Amino acid sequence: MRGQLYVVGVGPGDPEDLTLKAARLLRGCGAAAFPGDRPEETLAFRIAAQAVPALREKRLIALPTPMTREASALAEAHRVAAARLLTALEEEKTVVCPVLGDPMVYGSFTQVLPLLEAEGVRPLFVPGVTSFCAAAAALGRPLCEGNETLCLIPGGVYAGAAPGERCVLMKTGAAMGELKARLREEQRSAAAVLNCGMKNQKLCRSLDEIPEDAGYFTVVLI
Repeated sequence: MRGQLYVVGVGPGDPEDLTLKAARLLRGCGAAAFPGDRPEETLAFRIAAQAVPALREKRLIALPTPMTREASALAEAHRVAAARLLTALEEEKTVVCPVLGDPMVYGSFTQVLPLLEAEGVRPLFVPGVTSFCAAAAALGRPLCEGNETLCLIPGGVYAGAAPGERCVLMKTGAAMGELKARLREEQRSAAAVLNCGMKNQKLCRSLDEIPEDAGYFTVVLI
């Protein structure tokens, strides 16, 4: 009999954003799996362990995540990750995979999901606070109001917005200079949060305040 796998969102950075359900599962699990070669060094582990110190005593499983877009390398990493999770599920009653933010918003774990489902594993997903909701709260600005629409856009693929449409741009650091120039041309206002929920969080309440060297963990609200 295999154990149950839970994929748990731990929020963007503040351990106090961890849900009660996520904390309960982390306290009760037999093992926890993290993307990376050293689970203790991952951001997801640092967030979760602050909220649930007992996590440091759990069995920790490393899931390979190569920094490449090469299809064969990614496929092999996903195969190894699935195999390690399957082994852990044979040995433990409960395995938890903590992930940043919410597991269903640009979550990398979903790429391993088909391999697990092919082996009869049906993970349960626990939602977490998303970075863009946390960023809006930190800025004190609503994401959308009334009949406005909200568009969620990854990386540097912003191509303009419709009248009355608000946008959230995630993972924008590498394209920030180009993005700021385009928004100025469109005469759009914007705000941003760098490293939301972390100790080095920075609030930028206008387009001019957003540094062009903003890092990966930057959320822009247009």
